[in-house]
Amino acid sequence: MWGQTPAWTGNPCYKGVCRMDHHRAVAGRLPAITKAPQKDGRAFTLIELLVVIAIIAILAGLLLPALAKSKQKAQAIQCLNNSKQLLIAWHLYAGDFGDTLPYNLGNDPSPNGWVYGEMSWTYSTDNTNWEKMLNSQLGRYSQNPGIYHCPADSSIAASMTDFRVRSVSMNFAMGDKSSTGARLPVYNDTWPNAFKLGDVRNPAMTWVFSDEHPDSINDGFQCPPDNDAETNAWGDMPASYHNGAAGYAFADGHSEIHKWVDASTLHPILKNSSWLPLSLSGPRDDLIWVDARVSPP
Repeated sequence: MWGQTPAWTGNPCYKGVCRMDHHRAVAGRLPAITKAPQKDGRAFTLIELLVVIAIIAILAGLLLPALAKSKQKAQAIQCLNNSKQLLIAWHLYAGDFGDTLPYNLGNDPSPNGWVYGEMSWTYSTDNTNWEKMLNSQLGRYSQNPGIYHCPADSSIAASMTDFRVRSVSMNFAMGDKSSTGARLPVYNDTWPNAFKLGDVRNPAMTWVFSDEHPDSINDGFQCPPDNDAETNAWGDMPASYHNGAAGYAFADGHSEIHKWVDASTLHPILKNSSWLPLSLSGPRDDLIWVDARVSPP
């Protein structure tokens, strides 16, 4: 019935259906008519959007340096924690072997030294082989390979994809330089060698481990003076991973991040060691600071 239009005449009703009732029924089936939304004039203009973008850029410029500093601080804290764990391993070894310090071998890496393997910029499995590194005298006391690596050190050797496993080395005056217990020193006069824990005369002033420059690090020991009584040239050189500073761990168990003051100490990474030894013609406060803590009275 609703699909057909009634033949209305002058009679207001047709076949029992009144005209008004029909219109009401049809109107009930039609969709409601809504008004189009009216613009209220609140949209951003191009200039306003550019101002907002500029403000965001300024805020990002203020926040990013702060975030970078926070990251550097976190890395420094982790580096200190790593070196303290190495110190614990160093002391535990001495405790188990009658106060004898771990062997500190240079140019003769072997499992008989405090660490095994050499770091280099050339392709060598030593650079990433943490199992070999831990196959050493301190390995049994420091089973976490991460404590040998500074979190700020991103050194990767040629044709390799992983970070080098070690960033730290040991003070050349700590421990025997012989793998047979022959008590071989490096230098005899200016920096007396300590072969036993009791030989360390001033533990709070004697560094044991430190970050070594990526171009300088190779074997397990770090020898800043180029020869006996030398204070005018870097032989091995410390790193400056922490915003111009390096981590140092001392024989009494404390660690610190030491800030360098000489521009020459902040040597760029060249991925070779041809520039060492580095003779100093200018200030040498940093070298004097390091040397004074090698084997102090």
